[in-house]
Amino acid sequence: MSRDCRDSRSNVWYGFAVPAATPKPVVQKLNAEIGKALRNGTVAERLQSLGLTIVADTPEEFARFVAVESEKMRKLVEVSGARAD
Repeated sequence: MSRDCRDSRSNVWYGFAVPAATPKPVVQKLNAEIGKALRNGTVAERLQSLGLTIVADTPEEFARFVAVESEKMRKLVEVSGARAD
């Protein structure tokens, strides 16, 4: 294994996604409302009690995060030799 893969950390994360053609105002509204819900005291307390860390990024920040995670997993699968037959 390369050092990059050995030192990689993997976490479980959850996110909300919409089809690529979703109009930007709709994405922004969904993002604002989901962020508001995640910051609601009751919701936030419950999620944190389950060991979750709430991150309510912008859609652009989430897209960058997914791209980085995807590349990290691609490298891990490549190094592992795993194949989908």
